[in-house]
Amino acid sequence: MTIRTRSRDTRVEHIYIGDGLLCDGSPNGVIEIGHGVYNGIEETTKDVVTPNFHSRKAKGDIINNEFSSVKTEHSYSTTGWRVDKSVACSAVPGPPADWQSGTGYYALGVDKYARFAAPNTSRDAAQASLLGIVSTRALANVVPAEVQALVDLGERKQTMRLLRKPLGNLNKFISDVSSSRGFKKSPYKAVGNYISDSWLRYRYGVMPLLLSIDGTMKAVTADKGHKRLTARASQSDTLSQTTKVETTTGGAYFDSTTTATNDIKIDARAGILYEHNFSIADAAGTTFHELPSTIYELIPYSFVVDWLANVGDFIRAMTPKADVKTLASWTKVTTTTVDECTVTAVKAAAFPARMSVTIYPTGTYSRKKVEVYRHPGVSASIQHRMHQIDFDVPKDWLHLADTIALIVSKLSVK
Repeated sequence: MTIRTRSRDTRVEHIYIGDGLLCDGSPNGVIEIGHGVYNGIEETTKDVVTPNFHSRKAKGDIINNEFSSVKTEHSYSTTGWRVDKSVACSAVPGPPADWQSGTGYYALGVDKYARFAAPNTSRDAAQASLLGIVSTRALANVVPAEVQALVDLGERKQTMRLLRKPLGNLNKFISDVSSSRGFKKSPYKAVGNYISDSWLRYRYGVMPLLLSIDGTMKAVTADKGHKRLTARASQSDTLSQTTKVETTTGGAYFDSTTTATNDIKIDARAGILYEHNFSIADAAGTTFHELPSTIYELIPYSFVVDWLANVGDFIRAMTPKADVKTLASWTKVTTTTVDECTVTAVKAAAFPARMSVTIYPTGTYSRKKVEVYRHPGVSASIQHRMHQIDFDVPKDWLHLADTIALIVSKLSVK
């Protein structure tokens, strides 16, 4: 196996340019190479060289190799700075009084004192967790059922009880209001019970029934026979941190404040290419490999467990499936890290009284790094989801509403 590495680097290092004017009118300039601050892009890609790739692909060969890419974009900007003498040149002899003005094209604290936020220590654990979740879900999605007929059969009594007399709760609520005593004694409890029961009826009675009807129609009309499909899964997560650092130049003119941010987005994907001879039993969810999942689904409050960990997916992933031929499997994780360092400056306490500031130095240095890694193979594992509950997706809010409704419903049981 031959690994091919390709690289490009268009970075241009920032050059510090200082310029001054002496009291006698002669120039006093300084040009100095920067301190690791760049504009531009650096990129490295690694992949596996496959002999006769195009002809093999044309024949239908499946090629499933490792791939990696790391691309970093550097961006730098600054206002520069300028100081001028506020007294006559002859008033205070000697350096630095022998120069009447000075300018510089660097942002204090950025090029000489650049401070990015410390690396986020949660990144590697978040990547591993996401890869475990998507790998397990992709395995669980192999030979998916359009409808879980066995689960529907096992839950028919609870579903019918939940759906029976759809206006029952409303009638009880109205009755409590008219009858007075109970309602006047605890009006919020009556309202809470009505809302929570109605919500649970909708979420775990009406919606599953509608999905089962839709799934049944798809199972009946789905194509049967030998097919090649890809089971896929994806999941994202974000991490962020901000640090503020007070720094000094070590000189006599400015002190700077550096605010550094570190934002990370991780996107994980998994896929399994497989062949299977599909039947009506597969689509209806009545095959033997559905039994372990059915038993788990019928355990009270198993759906609550699935909010916190991928137990249901793990059971499906680990259950052997007959007549399934796996052709290829893979995982891919894309991690985008954006570091930004923003600097603002103020006069140092020892700023010479004979000088005045015309332009305060400010600047920003950002570094965007995109890492892509693709590896053959998937494996199932149990992963918790607590770190992914951040209420930036509707699903988290629905689960919160479900939790509140369940608590209210249980508290109302005498």
